Amino acid sequence: MITMILFLQLFYFLIRFFVYSFSYPHLIGFFLTSGVLVFCYTSLNDFAKPSQGFGGEQVSDIKQAGLSEYFFDVIYITWGVLVTSLISDWFWLFYLTIPAYAGWKLWDLIIKPYVFAPSMSGDSSNDDDEKRRKKKEKKQMKTKVVRR
Repeated sequence: MITMILFLQLFYFLIRFFVYSFSYPHLIGFFLTSGVLVFCYTSLNDFAKPSQGFGGEQVSDIKQAGLSEYFFDVIYITWGVLVTSLISDWFWLFYLTIPAYAGWKLWDLIIKPYVFAPSMSGDSSNDDDEKRRKKKEKKQMKTKVVRR
């Protein structure tokens, strides 16, 4: 994977420098994508190193769902942005899908459950549930008398 990263970075730099214009925003974009690729690659490399499991077996975190999947997605989006931005500078906007998706996940998993959580006070259904629970407890408290 590192050879692919280096090849695409070198390809972008050479094409942008010799064929198209290479301005200050392109330089910022190049270093931004380079930093993102290096961060994601080193994180995936750390995930791939096996660690000891509970039973003494070696476990690799890269096969598990979660953060490693997102790192792969970011790498693929970065590669796509690098290649397509040689066609038009408007393809740099495709990079905004990463913070948009992160914001959507943040909203869906963290903010929305706390903002729209049902309130515990003032519900008549809670009063009915409590009455039923008390009635059930009373019923269980009664003992049966067995006569012989």
